[in-house]
Amino acid sequence: MKKITQKMAGLRLAITLSFILSMLNIGYSGSTYVYNEVLIKFEPGTTQGYIDSLRADYNAVEDFSISPSPVTGIHLWQVIRFPAKGKTGNNLNNINDIVGDGRGRTKIKSIGLNYESLVFSYDQDNSELGGLDPTILCPNYFSISCDNSDNIVKLAVLDTGIGHDHEPNTGPSFYYPGLFDPFYGNYVGYDFVNRDYYPQDDHGHGTHMAGIIAEVATISNAFSIQMESFKTHDEDGIGKLFDIILAIDQSILNNINIINMSFSYQAPPPYLKVEPLELAINVARDYGILVIAAAGNDSHDNDTEGEPSYPSSFICDNIISVASVDCHKELSWFSNFGETRVDISMLGEDIVAPDHRGILVAKSGTSQATAITSGVAAVLATNLISLFWDPIKCSIMDGAEYKSNLQSLMLTEGVVHANNAYSELTGLCGAGYRSAPSESELDKFEDNEIEVFPDPFGESCNITYTTTTDEMVSFNIYNQVGQVVFNQQELSEKGNHIFTWSPQNSIPPGIYFVQIIQNGKEVTKKIVKQY
Repeated sequence: MKKITQKMAGLRLAITLSFILSMLNIGYSGSTYVYNEVLIKFEPGTTQGYIDSLRADYNAVEDFSISPSPVTGIHLWQVIRFPAKGKTGNNLNNINDIVGDGRGRTKIKSIGLNYESLVFSYDQDNSELGGLDPTILCPNYFSISCDNSDNIVKLAVLDTGIGHDHEPNTGPSFYYPGLFDPFYGNYVGYDFVNRDYYPQDDHGHGTHMAGIIAEVATISNAFSIQMESFKTHDEDGIGKLFDIILAIDQSILNNINIINMSFSYQAPPPYLKVEPLELAINVARDYGILVIAAAGNDSHDNDTEGEPSYPSSFICDNIISVASVDCHKELSWFSNFGETRVDISMLGEDIVAPDHRGILVAKSGTSQATAITSGVAAVLATNLISLFWDPIKCSIMDGAEYKSNLQSLMLTEGVVHANNAYSELTGLCGAGYRSAPSESELDKFEDNEIEVFPDPFGESCNITYTTTTDEMVSFNIYNQVGQVVFNQQELSEKGNHIFTWSPQNSIPPGIYFVQIIQNGKEVTKKIVKQY
């Protein structure tokens, strides 16, 4: 996946930069948001006095029972009166003016609108449904099952909730108990719409997503997967970004490994400041969480659209953006696409799963394709000793089944293939997370390629590298401000090698950069120290 992700990073960045100038003078009229609410994250060290003063200037109030978010520290401010006062004393007459003013303040790390996202699926003919295979109505074969282990994997579904009743003495009673019971305990999740511990689905979309994931896990007999449902969208399928951010924070606190986001909203690309939801997903990345997000159902090219679909289009390392294909592995008529902003595809038409009433229904959408992908990702993750987003994403991306008709429509130009992904996971993608690489795996390393594992690490990490001759190799490790925290040289004979760095508690947790210089060539990798 290294070649794929390098291509992705470069192209996505170029596309984003190309929008910046045009976005400076474009409003937000095409997007839906709460007209008087703004999301703000301050830079570390910002005083409470500055925050209070700015809130007063903006004529805003804050509900401290829910804001700021507990992990990411994002504030929700509600402006009670316009005009507000800007940094130069000018009047701010609407919420867009406040966002623009905040983007120019150095003490604000992130600021954005409280957009409304939408869950949406297309109903299908529900006759002759049966079984627990979500692809049962599709005549073509899609690989959605693979080997699994007993390692516990925790997956959160951020959606409209889950179809269940809660009995005070017996706990949750699911409307499709044979499917959901193995994957949910007494803690079902949380309702961020109504602020309670009963995320009851009054729409149907969330239960369908959870059902698809559970079906994929059942087919693979992966019963060590634990699911939680966070209700972030209401009975109309509408969810506000701040509630989604709160659910991401709760996922971090609950040690979730994978988050399913089968929803989208359209907005201009971020400029000057990172968007609040993007910031929250990046924080989740640092905690090892993989986010699998729907590309959207607007038949749009997310690369060229002035307002692409988010969160799938964010430039976040830990996102897999999923499009939909039909039974013939052709792009679905409704699916968004994009060579850099969409990563991979999966079957998303005529997907069978229970709704919130416990009735099997068939629905179509990139939401359904995303849920199948999340199920595959969770099964793959059970094979990992050290759970982190990187090897799971690597295996799914590198294991994509190539289809020529998907060329230039998405990054991998392919379809999720569980068995191929498992092969990648048991190879280099899983090295350091599954176990130390074997000699046969080391033989696969290309000249001058390095791998650092595990990432993130605790007391020590391993660096694999290959030399084509007997040569001197230099190891340099830098912190975020460019200071050298470790350097060493050693003579390495021709072949494959593992170098172990054991800083233990001599350096604090954070982001570091591992640099290897060999034979006049230099390679640098980013790595995270967790504790």
